[in-house]
Amino acid sequence: MKKVVTVTGEIKPEELGFTDMHEHILMKGRIFRVQFKEEHPGFKETVGEDEKNTLENIGIIRRNNMFTWDTQDLDDPAVMEKEVADFKAAGGRSLVEMSVPGIRGDIRAVKTIAQNTGVNVIGTTGIYIYESWPEWCHEAEIKDFMNFMKQEIEEGIEGTGIRPGMIKVGISSGFRPREELLLRAAARTANETGLSLTVHPCFTMGGGPLEIAKILKEENVDMERTVIAHMGAFLGEGSLKTLITNQKSWGISLDYLHRVLDTGVNICIEICNTSDREATGSASIPGWMRLAAVYQLIQEEYAAQLVLATDTCAKHMARYYGGEGYGRLTRFAIPTLRDIVGVSPYAINQIMVKNPARILAY
Repeated sequence: MKKVVTVTGEIKPEELGFTDMHEHILMKGRIFRVQFKEEHPGFKETVGEDEKNTLENIGIIRRNNMFTWDTQDLDDPAVMEKEVADFKAAGGRSLVEMSVPGIRGDIRAVKTIAQNTGVNVIGTTGIYIYESWPEWCHEAEIKDFMNFMKQEIEEGIEGTGIRPGMIKVGISSGFRPREELLLRAAARTANETGLSLTVHPCFTMGGGPLEIAKILKEENVDMERTVIAHMGAFLGEGSLKTLITNQKSWGISLDYLHRVLDTGVNICIEICNTSDREATGSASIPGWMRLAAVYQLIQEEYAAQLVLATDTCAKHMARYYGGEGYGRLTRFAIPTLRDIVGVSPYAINQIMVKNPARILAY
């Protein structure tokens, strides 16, 4: 009998229901601002770096998410419990908490939130991107990464007894050799333990989804239970200068996603809350354009390889801090697909219920 492991214990796959496959409940995201300051050392913020989110500055922060330290962290369990309860009230049943070491928050508090709300929360083990690595990772070999993940799988996350139900690793720009070791270690751990795997890809050079898929296939991973995340970032142009000066750059292209999907892997498209970096000349692919990609991929019969999420990963993205929260998926994405553009209930059930159950159950 297959099972899904949640932070509160094992459940049957059919108990998952409507599942958001890539979220954060409690996390430490300050590495993102550290990266920004390294990339743009002379940049001047229009909001003070130590300011809290307020009604007066939330609009600026949502368009320039790297301005302040505070917005990077989801660190208030009481607020995030309301976020998770809101997800349930809007029709959600389960979500995967993707905050692995490097950005991980308090897993005990996550368990309490799951217990109090009745939402099935699947925890994760693994390691996030290189820039967030604990010191020991820089000298680690494949067996060391594997031993770490297997220990958490067997003994619980950080020794708490709270078991992870999925593996997640991140790849950063340049795809360093030791990151390849981490990726191979995650693949082998998935093969040995039965847990499924999500990979956060690099968005620039090296470590992109196709390269990741190639390595995973070399490791004989079950691609039907493996997810490459953040594929909405590969749909189109992200440079404000190009978008403004070249109207032909508007729109989306599915060519790259087709190539990734044709490897047999699943992809996650996050219908993001607005979170841009306009002051550095970049902008995210809007949620409605991501939905256009989802719609087209459904028409092209890729529904069995799609999962969705919002990837709420900062205060300004959460509803109770002025964003839209996980409800962006349940209140906007799914109703739009179903009621406005006519996607069948069967296809929606495939993406939101059947695919997550297939991926997470072992």
